[in-house]
Amino acid sequence: MFSAFRSLTRRCWLGGAHSLLMGSAGAQAQDGNGAAARPACYSAYDREWTWPVPLDAGQKREIPLYSTRQYFLDQAASVRPVLRFEAGRHDFRAWQRELRAELSKRLALDAQTKSPLNSRVLSVEKFPGYRVETIVYQSEPGVLAPSLLYVPDNLRAPERTLIHCHGHGSGPDHPLYKYRFEFVKRGYIVFAPEVRDFGQRAFGKPGGMACDRTYKLAALLGKNIAGLRLWDFLRAIDYLETRPEVDRRRIACGGLSLGGELAMLLAAIDERIRAAFVSGFLSTYDALMFQTNNCICYAIPGIMTLCRMSDIAGLIAPRPVVIQTGTHDKPVPTAGAQQAFLELREIYRAAGAADNAVIDIFEGGHQFHGTVTFAAFDRWLKPASSAGGKE
Repeated sequence: MFSAFRSLTRRCWLGGAHSLLMGSAGAQAQDGNGAAARPACYSAYDREWTWPVPLDAGQKREIPLYSTRQYFLDQAASVRPVLRFEAGRHDFRAWQRELRAELSKRLALDAQTKSPLNSRVLSVEKFPGYRVETIVYQSEPGVLAPSLLYVPDNLRAPERTLIHCHGHGSGPDHPLYKYRFEFVKRGYIVFAPEVRDFGQRAFGKPGGMACDRTYKLAALLGKNIAGLRLWDFLRAIDYLETRPEVDRRRIACGGLSLGGELAMLLAAIDERIRAAFVSGFLSTYDALMFQTNNCICYAIPGIMTLCRMSDIAGLIAPRPVVIQTGTHDKPVPTAGAQQAFLELREIYRAAGAADNAVIDIFEGGHQFHGTVTFAAFDRWLKPASSAGGKE
């Protein structure tokens, strides 16, 4: 049997290599319809591979094999999340409490150890209109989180504050994430912790990233890459509450791409976050992970059996959230974002706050788009005195 399988595998590789070689020479083999011929191990459909099975002497029959990819597609299509929100079935508040507790378990947050922050300001640099403090704080025993705090000049303390969650790349200074300066110009304090695996916290050399390696090692220790990263940002809120410049009633968060995931999780888990924006991330898990080959760090173990991504975002309700999606976003296609937002809006409607879930569909790619977000945040994060004394 195994010799037959090895023979099949060899024919697949040789057939594929032959097609590539012939194609590069401008003479790729074709079938009767003029299409490029497949290796003999393929049937007419991507999901079916065939295995020659000997019958009687001189006779052979081929049976379909079931591809691993199709196996997971079928599993995803049939999964029924146990805590998917259903308006007629769930009490909203009870559902939120249960899902928040279960999500915390999936993120392995209970495996983390809280320690004194032992924060230090390492340096202060002045720039036109603001200063930047380089800060470290201890998020768990022996783990220091390097961060940047941007403080506008002429601050009317205490002031609204944005926790800036960056995504894949070299760290907070990557060009994709420079929109934080726009918030500083608008009078926001901005706190930008460095995400584990990036910048100074890279797995190997500074500036590199190794999400897959970190994911595997964390899993072996009963931890979770998303949970580890989120933990640092939960402790970031603890740190901000020690700063007299920060209005703890007006702390928001936001991010693009992986930063969008972190912002969504941070606001979902910790109700101290007053508002959030999620850019280039909210989608369905089918669109994000099964139809598109995105990073392993988005794969929270068992999450699809627990809930939809829109349910996670629904833990933010009734607090306000802006979802951003670009019409040309290839990693996170707009169709998945729109479907997830429709689901999210139903959750906000059940919370009595349908208007607090806003979507910004803009002409562009995988990028931050501030037009709707700036206006919404300025409205949602007004000082209490500007809102008639109401929170």
